[in-house]
Amino acid sequence: MNWGEGVWGARGWCGQRLSCAGASRRTIAGSVSSLMTAMAAHRLRAAFGGLALTALLLIALAALTLTPQRAAGQDGRRIVEITVGDMHACALRDSGELACWGGNEFGQTDAPIGRFRAVSAGERHNCAIRESAEVLCWGDERDGQTDAPPGRFAAIGAGGYHTCGVRESGELACWGLDSFGQTDAPAGRFVAVSAGLQHTCGIRESGELACWGHNWFGETNAPAGRFRAISAGSQYTCGLRESGEIACWGFNSDGQTDAPSGRFRAVGSGLWHTCGV
Repeated sequence: MNWGEGVWGARGWCGQRLSCAGASRRTIAGSVSSLMTAMAAHRLRAAFGGLALTALLLIALAALTLTPQRAAGQDGRRIVEITVGDMHACALRDSGELACWGGNEFGQTDAPIGRFRAVSAGERHNCAIRESAEVLCWGDERDGQTDAPPGRFAAIGAGGYHTCGVRESGELACWGLDSFGQTDAPAGRFVAVSAGLQHTCGIRESGELACWGHNWFGETNAPAGRFRAISAGSQYTCGLRESGEIACWGFNSDGQTDAPSGRFRAVGSGLWHTCGV
């Protein structure tokens, strides 16, 4: 089901089965969720150019319609996670290897060699967690968004021009552009994090949300309650409550925060629309 801006058929909320692009997690719900988080990143840049949005929508939709084992490389190896940036996409194979394709003006599709646990595409950069739990980033580094700190990480989220990760200790670390405080991570222990264009949201161990950074449209005014998933879009955010219901807040120019009723397994925020499974 989908809702929000409908450029090239994207209007509305998208939600049943595997019908729309989403964020980045494993399993079917995860593949959709994966694309959505990624699409959030690509649409960040898409906001400044229709051609960028067109290209990324096509990449994301194509990635979702491909069978998991053929999503990258066409060599029979299965894809367990996929993430989309501005003009590029990356996938994590079940072997732990990465594959990236698309625009490469900053080397964002020059996937490093090695075995990884997770990958997240930002606007024109990517960050991935190695099997050793260390973070490796590549691509556009003009704002320090690829300067990952040392240490062991459990989760990663690449945004417009910044990146945040959850350390194995549960503490957050953010790096890159900090024009609106989007890298000023709060103290405490977290289990998930999602980076938007100029804001960031995370889920605390308690299930409660914390958001920080750009807040002109209320995108960091997180609602009360317990959540199990979070996805930061360009200037708004959506979260999946423990009940399975979706809550969205922030910029609502095209209905992107008008989440439908019902129970969902995954949600992903983009530039002007949202999708859920």
